[in-house]
Amino acid sequence: MLAGWHGLVAIWLVSSVLAGVHALAILLLRRADASAPSGWMLMRVCPALARWDAGQAGRRGIPYAAYMAIGLLSLPWLPDVMRVPWLPGM
Repeated sequence: MLAGWHGLVAIWLVSSVLAGVHALAILLLRRADASAPSGWMLMRVCPALARWDAGQAGRRGIPYAAYMAIGLLSLPWLPDVMRVPWLPGM
């Protein structure tokens, strides 16, 4: 709330973009077929990825609160256009 309503909009936009990129990366990594040469190479280069995929099989979710904190910390580097109250009623 210290950033004001217009700051919250900027934080929400940054965190939503980060959450979308994270979700897309997870979907792409889950589609990697371990029997294909590219998937085999990926699992061979990064064995932690194979362990992570097996360990996270039942868990769902994206750390949205952490992305909101990153959005708050990135406020000084956002362009001024995103920090002015441009929405109606603000």
